[in-house]
Amino acid sequence: MEALRCSVSSLFEAQFGCVSGATAVLCSGTDVLLSNGSKSVVLWNSAERKVTGVHQLPGAIRHVTSSPRKRGLYALCENGRIYYIDLAQHPRVSSSPASAPNSHVIEDPTACSFLVMDSILVTVGPADGTWRFQFYETPDAPGTRHRKLAERGVPVGPVDSAAAEANEVSEWPALCCVFAFSAASGLPEGEEHYFLESTLFGLLFGIDVSLVSTPVVVCGLPDGRLCCLPSLPQSANRDAKPGVKLLHSLEEPVVLAGTSSGGDALLAVSRFGKVLIVQVGDRAEGGKAPVFRECSVPGPVVCACIGSTHLYYSTLSDLLALPLVTGSSLDRTAQENLYADPPPSFPYPRSLNVSRLIALAKPTNTSTGAVHLVAVTVRGRLLDITLPQESDRGHVPRVSATQVGQKVRDLLTSIGNLSDRAASLKSSIQMRNEALKKLNQVFNVCCLLLPMQKGSEVPPVSKPPISIHFETRWIRLLQQDSLTLQCTLENSSSYVLEQGWTLCIQVIPSYSALNPEGRVSTKTYTFPLKKLFPGKNTEMVLPLTSGNELPLPLKVTSSLVYSLQSILGAVEAGHLFTEGTPSSGLTSNTGYISLTLDTTTVDWLDCMLVTGPTDENSSSRPGSASSTNIVRTFLDARRGERQDQSSSDPGVGTVEGGPFVATIRVSSVLLRAVLKGTGSLCSSLLTWLLSGCPGKGVRRDPQCSVVCACCPRGNTLRLMAKEVSVEDLGEGRPIAAVELLLESSSVAALCGLHYSVLRRIQALLKEVAMETEGPAQLQGRGLCRALERVEVLFEEIQEACGSAALDVGTSSGITAKLLHVYQQLRTNPLLIL
Repeated sequence: MEALRCSVSSLFEAQFGCVSGATAVLCSGTDVLLSNGSKSVVLWNSAERKVTGVHQLPGAIRHVTSSPRKRGLYALCENGRIYYIDLAQHPRVSSSPASAPNSHVIEDPTACSFLVMDSILVTVGPADGTWRFQFYETPDAPGTRHRKLAERGVPVGPVDSAAAEANEVSEWPALCCVFAFSAASGLPEGEEHYFLESTLFGLLFGIDVSLVSTPVVVCGLPDGRLCCLPSLPQSANRDAKPGVKLLHSLEEPVVLAGTSSGGDALLAVSRFGKVLIVQVGDRAEGGKAPVFRECSVPGPVVCACIGSTHLYYSTLSDLLALPLVTGSSLDRTAQENLYADPPPSFPYPRSLNVSRLIALAKPTNTSTGAVHLVAVTVRGRLLDITLPQESDRGHVPRVSATQVGQKVRDLLTSIGNLSDRAASLKSSIQMRNEALKKLNQVFNVCCLLLPMQKGSEVPPVSKPPISIHFETRWIRLLQQDSLTLQCTLENSSSYVLEQGWTLCIQVIPSYSALNPEGRVSTKTYTFPLKKLFPGKNTEMVLPLTSGNELPLPLKVTSSLVYSLQSILGAVEAGHLFTEGTPSSGLTSNTGYISLTLDTTTVDWLDCMLVTGPTDENSSSRPGSASSTNIVRTFLDARRGERQDQSSSDPGVGTVEGGPFVATIRVSSVLLRAVLKGTGSLCSSLLTWLLSGCPGKGVRRDPQCSVVCACCPRGNTLRLMAKEVSVEDLGEGRPIAAVELLLESSSVAALCGLHYSVLRRIQALLKEVAMETEGPAQLQGRGLCRALERVEVLFEEIQEACGSAALDVGTSSGITAKLLHVYQQLRTNPLLIL
């Protein structure tokens, strides 16, 4: 493609973006009217080089054109109304509609384009399956309402039928007004409309030369059809309704329709690069006929205008100039090459090396033969483009050193602008690629963890690709024992957990740890991840409440959280959420992705510190001097003695005495099926129960059936296991079982430990319920005795509760009675089969 050198200067930096298709620029002497698709029309004076007027309209502007003799401006807004702005009477600068009222002259909700002639205004728009043309009379008094004169219609084509029925069009019709002139009289001067030689005018539109004073409206529709219809005649018979005539179909949306500067050709340009030239040709049998020449040029065509010798059009990436080779008529050789693409006589367009243009004004010629184009870029810059005259391309003129320096500076400036644009585009593409890469990684991780989420009907059958493990540990911090929870996040997947992922862990205490407002105080810990590669793990340690403040059991939930703001980066997100900008969807709850990993419960068995095994015949008991901290045990014992001496009620010492015992019996068959150990069944049971305790540093005898431990509140516990034979339940032979004895001087510690052991045994029953053999045959008498014993204990509970409700008896006596019932229920358990 041959390049044509031109000079470009910036007239005005509008500092706003423009809308392609709704942006328009009009030239009127030294004044330039600019509309960018918003509610404003800017008036720029090239002589004063400043904005001399800003006119506001009630709605966004779709189409704008100047009135005949340039006395004012017509603008079509999105509300379906056409307004008239009298530029002569309006103040030079108007910032609001109140200071510069606009005259509402026409209301047509279907109108999407319009054309203004001397005394006629024509609108076109889709309505009821037709393209409707409406004619209005323009009165002499500016600003008054325009009277409707007539209406024409043409059926919509198959391409835009759906859009026309919904009164929504993506492409706007291109309108132009064509007058006839005689070759003898020459072209009229000072007119803004297009002109055709009378012979071609009569051949195309079928109008007699005697009516050449009547113009013709040429319309290019979005479906590619090029049609024409005469404007209203000047006679009194305005009720005549001549039909709309179809001239040609480009089968693509028409962007521009007009005539050549000499008036010897009708031109039409489509959106995707088809150019139609209609001229007068010779018939084979004699006479004249219109000849339609069609060719293709590089597209898509964003905007176009017709000059004296060239057709100028923008593809957004470049501005092209297409020479117009036309003549008074075509010979037979030219007619034989009509369907060549492009025809032999049709030149190729030249590049002007100007990009990102979305609006062009009609070009003007200077006295030296240069061509001036006024254009608007996507960002709202108003440019003045000067093209050299065609005769200058044949020789190389002599230029001075100053001119050479100026050209070099212009060239360097253009190179710098191109470099800045290339760097900006490269940065934007790189940022977009990084965002897509992160989004793809987040999507892959979500698909991996989808079966683990709530509501999933299919549970994971194997180890999750991203898992978390919890382990309790006792540490010595500031001479005080503290319990911590170590969390290990393991990445077994093939994806990297990059920056943006956050591990969120919630610790929810039991309902016994209510705050004064009656709500459970939940603690949330967040650990941002930097980079966790496949096959690696990371550890986090979070503190649990130490000492008597530890509310057990604890529910611990873990999840992976990803914020979509991290996809944009810190700098871009900062620009996006700057104060004063519209609120973004990323600030709502939908801007975060939360994937559940695991939920576990931390109970008394998880928090006990195993101090070591003891012999069954040892005199050591919980709370004695054989515990781990002898000084603490001594102080606790002295404190208990002072409380006993100061108490006036002898029952209190009885309640706080102890030790308290709870018993659990489990079938030996059930334990052997699960534990599958080779040693003692009792020691295997204790080892299985204490496998999660934090006291791993204490050496335990694998054959020992008695274990001592320290609970989180400082009390000492003892667990004893022995094999027993239950004879009063089975028929025929006794049932072998293992009896687990829990002993402590604290009722709270005993209850917590009893709950923890039962919870594990219940989970054990769910795992092996289908694998073990059927239960043994039970005797009804043993079950009846157990039921009678429970009924007696139930009556004692009701009696104690009734006495407490009637305030009969001391509180310590009622407490002692309830404690006695509790011990009877714990020490006479049923056998777990």
